[in-house]
Order: sequence, then structure tokens, then C-alpha cells
Amino acid sequence: MNDLRRPQPNREAALVPRLVPRSRALLLGACVCASALLFALLPACSDDAPGPGNAGEVINGGGQDGTGLVDFAGSSDGVDVSAADIPPEPGTFYAPCESNSDCDSGLCIESASGKICTQTCIEDCPSGFGCVQKQAPDGDVIYLCAPRFLYLCDPCDANVDCNDSAESGNVCASFGNAGSFCGIKCSEIEPDCPGGYTCQAIVDAKSGLKSHQCIREGGELCACSVRAVALALDTTCTNSNFYGSCTGVRQCGAHGLSECLGPNPRPEECNGVDDDCNGQIDDFAPNASCKSPINEFGQCKGKLVACENGKPVCDAEPAKPELCNGMDDNCDGETDEGLCEDGLDCTKGKCNTDGSCQQVQLSGTPCDDGSICTAIDKCANGMCIGGGALDCDDKDACSVDSCDPLSGCVHAPASEGFCADDGNPCTQDLCQNGACVHPPVQEGLACADDGKACTTDVCSNGFCTHLPSDGQACVEDGNPCTSDVCKGGECSHVASDGGTCTDDGIDCTTDVCQGGMCEHPAASGAACEDGNPCTEQDACLAGACKSGPYKSCDDSNPCTKDQCDPQFGCSHSNNDWALCTSPHADCPTGVCQGGTCMSKPNEPCETEVKVDLCGSQPVQGLCTASGKCTPVKADNGVACAIPCNGICFKCFGLQICFPIGP
Repeated sequence: MNDLRRPQPNREAALVPRLVPRSRALLLGACVCASALLFALLPACSDDAPGPGNAGEVINGGGQDGTGLVDFAGSSDGVDVSAADIPPEPGTFYAPCESNSDCDSGLCIESASGKICTQTCIEDCPSGFGCVQKQAPDGDVIYLCAPRFLYLCDPCDANVDCNDSAESGNVCASFGNAGSFCGIKCSEIEPDCPGGYTCQAIVDAKSGLKSHQCIREGGELCACSVRAVALALDTTCTNSNFYGSCTGVRQCGAHGLSECLGPNPRPEECNGVDDDCNGQIDDFAPNASCKSPINEFGQCKGKLVACENGKPVCDAEPAKPELCNGMDDNCDGETDEGLCEDGLDCTKGKCNTDGSCQQVQLSGTPCDDGSICTAIDKCANGMCIGGGALDCDDKDACSVDSCDPLSGCVHAPASEGFCADDGNPCTQDLCQNGACVHPPVQEGLACADDGKACTTDVCSNGFCTHLPSDGQACVEDGNPCTSDVCKGGECSHVASDGGTCTDDGIDCTTDVCQGGMCEHPAASGAACEDGNPCTEQDACLAGACKSGPYKSCDDSNPCTKDQCDPQFGCSHSNNDWALCTSPHADCPTGVCQGGTCMSKPNEPCETEVKVDLCGSQPVQGLCTASGKCTPVKADNGVACAIPCNGICFKCFGLQICFPIGP
């Protein structure tokens, strides 16, 4: 029996010419009636009578889809490979290849994941492939199965980047600044895009035409295919920000799709470069700022008034030494600073208009009143006033804190009170002679839980101890074949045999606890399923499922081949051209077609036909596939209704005169 998971060779198709017509040619019938004496039986003419060997007929090999192959699904090409449990064998359809000689068909083509072997076709191909016209290695024109999604999501700049030589329906779709990527034409009514893609309406920015294309869901950017990386495909992209937009390139490489490789827009400067990518060089704003050359006094700001040979021309004056004149001479943002200071905290020197100095009394600014026991001193009308008492708290619970006007903060030892907790629940925290001490608490008080179910937690001599608590239940170990109880301060798991435990899911075993473990001894006699759809009444024997007798797949139809596949069960394929008994009484000799018994065409039969103007008589006929006996001659030598010096015959309803004599 053939393995239906693998492509089967189409041996009969090898007999078909390379150039296969897409539709069967119409054979024109011509009927010639001869002398009644010489041609008593004239066969009927048909326009493509059924049967092997007729002109224009294609003999096809035996795959389920009419191609000699089962479908492939789940690949990076959008191809259906779900029916394949193992990779295709070398040389067969979809197997990797380097040249035509690597393939049984002699056809090695490109796919998104690399070169693969393909096959010739008439109309149908596996999912994800289309039957397209190509030129064979010997120069002949053939039809072969090519990936429909070869260009899907490739970086592009024009529609021609997304279409084969015989295609034009795929569109290079824009993703804005990110670049443009290939879509694949799809049907809005019956979309067939691969997973992760949807059939979306796209307007071609260049032609303005609307079409439906397979596009990534949610606007997600495309990843580079193996083919795109090998060809280093790229697309034009844009870097944009507040200052403008600059053009760059994104390219498929070893690490996938690159970022947009190109300049980022920045403010236009006088440097001979188009910094903001607007097509103009050194087109700075009218209010652009600039600075004078720096000197020992500083640097002053001004406006850019011109740009000469990529260098700015600035109207800023050079920095000068600070003078008592109400101006910021050195351009540091302050006026007349440091020229009239008297060194006091609560006054600020200020230049008069005549260049003399005056002292302004300050209020609210920090100062120092000269006392070390005051804090937050502030100016009030030119005088420094002390704030509140200095905080001498050293955060030590076992000291008494104060401030000495000469030495500052003083910290005397304390002999009572509580101090900082040492974190031990089995000690006290007390001050003694300025130190924090930690004597033990009363024996037997509860302390911190150690997290163990088999201990009791109590204080002993200033430490937290954890005494065993044997005999009580403890944490389940998840084993149904043990009992969980404390012993020696630890959780022990004692075997408990005889009980039912976890089912192993096997029909032919018994699940029982033995020695603290779940065992599965073999069983016999129980019904089971051996996984073969072609057997029935399967039963357990010594722990294994023994297959029963093979079931019958006979459907009582002489026009089908009845067989059973261990993977798919009963099947009934058409037994075309086998002889059978037709249900039509006039034409009982039958032949199988499409699983049905039909009368065999062109078998002789007799019928009585009313012949206009020529009388009524039994005449010879030929059977049709529908069981109808069709007359092929009607004559009895009577006179014709039309002038005729001879004998009248009727051939398919036409009166024909055969002259007698001169």
C-alpha cells in the first residue's frame, strides 16, 4: 500500500506531451450515409466519446488532488505541509535543490526559503502554489507549480520588484517612513492569504488603481526571507523628525531587516551641508543665533547675518571686562556683578548710574549669626537673625542630646529606656550606661516560624529553637501510594500499598500501589484500541493490545475499489472502465465511470422509431452513456415526401434520396 504522507511519482503523466492544452478541443461530428445495401449499420458520431486514448485527453497519476501529490502546509512559503510528518525525500516535490539535476522532475525553482524541486501541472497545484507557464531547460514551454507567495513581504521600490515576468497584479505597498514591501494579489470574496496576513484593499500610489493584496496583519513590518537575504533586497525609507525628512535605505542582511540607513534631519547650520534634507544648503532661519569668538572675558551672543563659504558671519560683539555701568559687559547673564560687594551676608552691592556703589539691605536670604546653637539664620532688613535651636539629635536612643554654646552638640549616656530592636524575637532591647543591650526574654515564648510543618518554634536562652513535633500530618508529597506524617522533625512518606493510583492511560494495565510506588501490571481480556482503523474487536493480551480481525470495507458497488489504509481507514476509489450491469433495460451492458455504472456507449441495440413519411419499423441503434438507444438508420424503401427517383432513407431526422438509374 502506498504511503499517503509522501508525494507519489506520476508515472502515467510522463507519457503526456510537455505542451498541454488548457481545454479539450471540440471534435466536430460528420455523418455520411451510404447505400442501404452496402452500409446497413452506420455508427453514430460523437464529439469526445469517453474512454482512454482519445485526442486531447490527459492521463493523470494518482494523487488525491489530481497532481500525484498530497498537499504540503506550514512552510515559510505559505505552502501547506501539514500532511507531511517527515521532510520530503531528495529529488521529490518541495525537497531542497541547487540545480535541475537534483530533482526527479528536472525542475529546480526559487522559493522564499531557498531553491526547491517542483513538478509540471495542468491546472491544479498544492496549496500555496500556482500552475504557471515557464520555459523548460530544453527550451520548450511547460506549465509547472511555482510558489504563489515567492515575493510576499520582500522589500521593494516598484511593482516590477514584486512580479514575475508573466505577472502584473502584485503591488509594492507603502508602509510610510518604514519603506515599501511586496503584497500578493488576493480575492476579496475568497481570500487565500497565508497565516499572519490578511486580504486588504490597497491603492497603488503611482497608478492610483485599487486592488486587494495579502498584507501583514496589524501593520506589522515584514521579516526577511532566506531568498531576500541572499539577494540583499532593499527598500527606500525615511528618517523624519521636527526638522524635516531624510531618505535612506533598509536592506535584508544576515541579521534581518536593517534600520533606515541614512542621515537624520537636524537644524540647518552654516557648514556647506544640507542638514535638514530639504534640498537647500545653508538655508538657516532669519533669527538664527550665533556667538562671538571666546576671549579671556567670555563670549557674547548675536544673530547670524550671512554665510560665506560655509562659515557663519555673526554680528555679536566680543566680551569686555565688567564695568559699573548697568550693562552685562562680559555677557555672562549678570550685570555689574562683584564690583560693589562689602563682604556682608545681608547686603548686596549695586552700581549707581554715575558709577558709584550703594549697599542694598537684604531680607529672607540665608546668613550666619555667629552662634553654633542656632539653625536656619536669615537676613532681615540687612541684619542676620538667628533661627530655631540647632537639632542635636544623634538618633541614638541611649544618649541625652544638648548644645553647648562653645563646643556645639553634646551627647551624654542614658541609663534607662528602650533602644533599637536587634531583630531577635527572643531578646529584650534596653539602654544601660548609654549602650543598647539585649538580654533574653522568658523561656518558652513563641518565636519566628521556620516554615517546617514538623517543628514547634519557641524561645530558649535568647535563641529561637525549633523542636520536633512527631506524629502530626505534614505536607503531601503528591504520591497517592504514601501516607505523609512527621517523624524526627521531618516530613516522612510511608508506603501504603493496595490502593488505586494514577491511571497511566494504557488500556491493558492495572493501576495499583505496590511498595509505595504506583505500578501498572499487565492485564488480559479487556477491550482496547490498537490504533489501526482496519481492525476490529481488539483485546488485551499480557498487557499489550492485540489486533482483532480485519474489517470489511466492501460498499457493494462494483464501480469502486474497496481498500483499507492503516492510517486513514476504509476508502472507496473509482474503478473506472470496469464492466458492470447497467440499470437500463435497453442497454444492459455497462461500464464504470466516476463510481457509477453507466451504459456502455456505442453498444448495438434495437428500438422502434416513428419515421415521418417512411413508416414505422424496428431499427438498429447504438447505446449512449445515459442508457438511451439512439437509432442510426431508418429506411424501408418507400417513396419520399420530396421529389425523388429512387429510395428514401432517414438519417438522424433528415430525409435522404438515393437515386436509382440514370
